[in-house]
Amino acid sequence: MKEDKFMKKFLLISLIVLLPLLLSGCGKKETNQNTTNQNAVNQNVLSGPTLFVSSTCGHCANVKKFISENDITNKVQFAEKEVSSSQDNYDLWLEKGKSCGIPDSQMGVPLLSAQGKCYLGEVEVMDYFKEKAGIK
Repeated sequence: MKEDKFMKKFLLISLIVLLPLLLSGCGKKETNQNTTNQNAVNQNVLSGPTLFVSSTCGHCANVKKFISENDITNKVQFAEKEVSSSQDNYDLWLEKGKSCGIPDSQMGVPLLSAQGKCYLGEVEVMDYFKEKAGIK
């Protein structure tokens, strides 16, 4: 009888001590997986042409209109990232601007990152798309 009580207490104490450790280990594993997935997404975004825009930017609206009217999405492969509603996209935008040597005081949207270069502003971005899409 004493052994049964001892075993029950031992199992209960073991469960109380080990359960939080097991649960915290599971959480860390998921976080690491999410970080790995996010890094893969970031690398993919940074490796191809990426257009950074904001929903409140008039110049961005002009670029998006140009893209639509000239069927650019079917002629030039690129990703579009909205920076005003996504912290991840905002961070990518800042990172890309810094890697291109754009001073903080001159950072803006639209910003197109492509082939190791940055094209800042409506005119530069549309000129890039015109060239790549074969528009004269």
